[in-house]
Amino acid sequence: MKVKLIRSLCLCGAVFFYGQSTVGQQADYTSSIGTYKTKYPKADVVAVGYKEEYNFILDKSKTETRVMATGSYTQTLVALKDYTATSDGLFYDDESSIENVKASSAKTKSIRIPLQCSDYQSDGIFYSDAKVCLVNIPFETKGLPVSFSYEKKYKDVKYLTSVYFHESVPIEEKTIVFNVPSWLEVEFREFNFEGYGITKERSQNNQTSTTTFTYRMQNIPSFQREYHSPNIAKSYPHIVVVSKSFTDNNQKKVLFESVKDLYTWYNSLCKQVNNNPDELKPIVGQLTKDKKTDVEKVESMYYWVQEKVRYIAFENGIMGFKPEAAQTVLKNKYGDCKGKANLITQMLKIAGYDARLTWIGTSDLPYDYSLPSLVVDNHMICTLILDGKRYYLDGTEENMAFNDYAHRIQGKQVLIQDGENYILDKVPEYTAEHNKVETNMKLKIDGNDLKGNVLSTYNGEARNTLVGVYKSWRTETSRMPWKIFCVLVMRTLQ
Repeated sequence: MKVKLIRSLCLCGAVFFYGQSTVGQQADYTSSIGTYKTKYPKADVVAVGYKEEYNFILDKSKTETRVMATGSYTQTLVALKDYTATSDGLFYDDESSIENVKASSAKTKSIRIPLQCSDYQSDGIFYSDAKVCLVNIPFETKGLPVSFSYEKKYKDVKYLTSVYFHESVPIEEKTIVFNVPSWLEVEFREFNFEGYGITKERSQNNQTSTTTFTYRMQNIPSFQREYHSPNIAKSYPHIVVVSKSFTDNNQKKVLFESVKDLYTWYNSLCKQVNNNPDELKPIVGQLTKDKKTDVEKVESMYYWVQEKVRYIAFENGIMGFKPEAAQTVLKNKYGDCKGKANLITQMLKIAGYDARLTWIGTSDLPYDYSLPSLVVDNHMICTLILDGKRYYLDGTEENMAFNDYAHRIQGKQVLIQDGENYILDKVPEYTAEHNKVETNMKLKIDGNDLKGNVLSTYNGEARNTLVGVYKSWRTETSRMPWKIFCVLVMRTLQ
């Protein structure tokens, strides 16, 4: 599925922007530097004020009327030491754009901003429509504020999903404002608010027929990400914007009011995929010809896709949500989660089985399908219905046995394709016993040596890790010394 959260930067090229911020600052925060240093000891720059404001408009310039959104971002930044700078990454894609990047000093003097923009690249992503602009904001004198602002425009409101409070610099106070016109029905789902002292206000402007929702949070430390820390969606306070419907010419048009609407949009994209079964029949026949039972046939196809088709996230534009054609994935021998799921599904169908595309949010996400939003899932698998039982096949999991599931999808809700309808279910969740590692040692002391035999049995996640380590180090021409291999395995499992 399309990548929703991006943190690493890989940039090239430079474009220079000039401008004067609409918010001039005359204040001097020199006397507060000591306080800021005490509150944020690792910071060189503090945002004494940060405001995000979102507005919505109807776009009738296309053949289909759609709702667009604009986010305006304004920061008042203060350096805690002379001659320093801070950087910020402004992310966008084919469905959004960054505009009106401006900065000015305390005396409303325009500041030259080097703005580097390029396609976003990162390990595990082969190509996507994600782009990033890196801005570098210089400061000459500590205590004197710099105003920095920009706009992000969304071509379709459904791509305005999550709004977070934390940023790359600490913030004294952040205000998030949504100006909702009367013709738009939108819901704001709040996550991880407890303990952060976030306040919420609602006001009505009868002249503009607009309802304003205002959130405020104070004393916000800078965003921190530690190795193996949970996804920020699970730990940081944020708001998910659910745009439900809008009214145009007295006619209500549904967007994402429920999971039914989300499924309908997902399924419409799947209908556009031009799968060609004829190109898959030879490989299906080859993989199943000597297999006698249904399980043997399914395993043969499932393991072949795991092993022979490389996982590469290819998520350009709408392809972040739309699967690649099965024959294309087969020919290329690579695909993202949607492409591999579609290939497995089509191969199983050709072999005569009931297989369906399935959407799921991994354990990285705290949501379920009571939230009709594009943030609810980040993965696609295949559901096989065999003898009245559902089996979940994840083509991106190498070495995963049939009827076994990676911990990242265990217990997670799934949205299963069912024609114009859908099925909600959950992936089975295993106990700790499922991942047991059992070791039996028979040892004896022989002089200064300790000798004996060791038998270890690995299950579940431990088994998959063991097999993965072994495959990654084993080649056709050489084998790793067994003692070294065992040491590496034990380190990996710790």
